[in-house]
Amino acid sequence: MRSFALVPLAVALVAASPAATAQNWAPLLKDTPFERFNKDDNAMFLEHARKALEETKDNETVSWENPATKHGGSFTVLSTTEKEGRTCKSVRVRTQAETLKRDNVANLCRVEGKWRLLSPSQAR
Repeated sequence: MRSFALVPLAVALVAASPAATAQNWAPLLKDTPFERFNKDDNAMFLEHARKALEETKDNETVSWENPATKHGGSFTVLSTTEKEGRTCKSVRVRTQAETLKRDNVANLCRVEGKWRLLSPSQAR
């Protein structure tokens, strides 16, 4: 079953306030690899998410792994479109920590200079 639990993680890289992100999305992160990430894992996750959104073309993958924890994942830009005058991207987000793995798709659009997560109904 495809879980959208990790989809909100992409929002973390664009949120104005890390505290607000944690507050809004924490319930959706339960039982995902992200829950097991340490501070360095989180920093690597966000760094590579930004790189995928800002620098990669469709069907390109940005992978990462923290050598200290062996936690990691990848971001693959599946498609880039224009929607209502905004650039939007569909991104496969893969994460793993210990034996827990997740593979999800996030739909984001650039709004006022920041990448924002679309709800499933907005992504259509």
